[in-house]
Amino acid sequence: MHLAADRRRRPKAVKAIINPMKRKGSLRAALAGAVLGAMLPLGLVGCGEPESEADRIRRLGREGKVDALAEKIKAADPETARLAVRCLAQAGEKAQPVVREAMDDPRAQVRAETALVYPRVAKRPEAQKRLGDLARRDPEARVRGSAVRALGQMRGLEQMETLLTALDDPDPLVRHLASEAVSRIMGQRHEVNLNGPAEKRRQDIARLRKVWQRWKGTVRGYYRGRIEHQRKNR
Repeated sequence: MHLAADRRRRPKAVKAIINPMKRKGSLRAALAGAVLGAMLPLGLVGCGEPESEADRIRRLGREGKVDALAEKIKAADPETARLAVRCLAQAGEKAQPVVREAMDDPRAQVRAETALVYPRVAKRPEAQKRLGDLARRDPEARVRGSAVRALGQMRGLEQMETLLTALDDPDPLVRHLASEAVSRIMGQRHEVNLNGPAEKRRQDIARLRKVWQRWKGTVRGYYRGRIEHQRKNR
């Protein structure tokens, strides 16, 4: 009897020492605190892995640091420069001059990336004009292909003649991308013998040009109405 009463009168601290299982959570927290306290002076907590160059560039993109990304485009590694161009898209129109300048970069990989990014940082007429120039004049097929692909994605019907010409590009991938872009803009696929004899392909392109001449008024009206609707609902 006296033993039971004595147990009931014990202070909480004594009970915790006698029966630590009752305070298992508290003991764990105390132990964790002691371990952290020992590690902090040694610099073992909160350090993590050092930030990689790619992570640093992505962070600059999220922060909209256009000037810093412009410096990264000058990097010797073309993949680093490409990533910097890609991340400039997050900065919007203020990045337009930097991306425009990168369109003249001597490295084809970088120019190809600018073609995909430019519509996101430039106004629509300017983007179509510059992409049309790349699609017609760049000596590298990968750059022409990126420009054609970007025109299709933005439905750049003002450059439809450029896209029709690209259906006869020397590179088969560029021809394929041009066909996809034309179909996307017109809303219907038209058969062009992309990999057959050149003479047959050019006949198909000439026929498609005539179709476009009949359709372009309707297609322009459709996209004009669509753009106005998007502006009103922003």
